[in-house]
This record gives sequence, C-alpha cells and structure tokens, in this order.
Amino acid sequence: MSTKFELSQSEGAHSLLPRLTGEWAGSARLWFERDELVEENKVRSSTSLILFGRFLRIEYHTRTQEFETDGLGIYGFDLHLGQWTGAWVDNYHNGTSIMNSVNDGKEVPDGFSVLGRYPDGQGGYWGWRSELRLAGPDNLIYAHFNIPPGEPEYIAVEYAMGRV
Repeated sequence: MSTKFELSQSEGAHSLLPRLTGEWAGSARLWFERDELVEENKVRSSTSLILFGRFLRIEYHTRTQEFETDGLGIYGFDLHLGQWTGAWVDNYHNGTSIMNSVNDGKEVPDGFSVLGRYPDGQGGYWGWRSELRLAGPDNLIYAHFNIPPGEPEYIAVEYAMGRV
C-alpha cells in the first residue's frame, strides 16, 4: 500500500521536484522599479532533493550591485495543506530575515509559485512572489516579483539558467 507521500512522488506535486534538480548557470537580472532593468550578471545554481525527496533546495551565487550574493531557498508541497510552501534567505535582499511563503494560487506549468511579504520601512508590507519553473527540460527560471500595496506585481529578480 502506497502512502500519500509515495503517491505524490509518483504522480503528484512531489513528482516535479526531481526534474528541477541539477547544476545550472545563466544570467541574473535585477530591477528596482517597474520596467527599469538595473543590471545583468552571471549566476550559478545547484538544486537538490533533501529529506528523501520531500523538499527541493536551491542555492545560488551571483553579484548584485558589486556585492557577492549567495542565496538559499527550500521549497516543498505540504500534503496536509495541499499547497506549496517555501523559505528563502540571501545576503543581499533579506538582511537577517527568513522569508516564509505559501502558495498564492497561481498556476505555473512545470513549476510552482509562492507568496511572502516584507516590511516597506514605513509600517506596511510589500508582497514578494517567488516562482520556480522549468522552461524546457534543460532550462530553469527562478524569478521573484515585487508587489507594492494596491498595485500589480512586477519582476524584481530573474535567474534564467541552463543545465551545465
């Protein structure tokens, strides 16, 4: 008899995770304002399954405004809640915070999307949507979107990578 997790690994949400694993390299693009690309740099990333396929770990290294930038995300599908969840940290955007995120209802073919938030420094919060998806068998997109209060989202960070 298969467990709920084993079924998810074979035909459910967890069956996606092994397809997202590997060594990746490509371009890192950064926007601070809507439609205003600030810079483009190289990025390297490694993705792997952890805890017996329950979660995906993505680690990356790039440069952001002359700073060496390292980041780490851990994502998985919560079978009890029926949604994607994640935690993300880096040494540029997050400071000393861990951003926790949950599924935002967006359908992402060959991937998933989660939504977190961060303080705006004025007593409010902005949304931060993270999306991880395959763009073909050998291309991975790890993108983050800013969501100002009461406004539509816009791309903030995009790592477009190919398998190495």
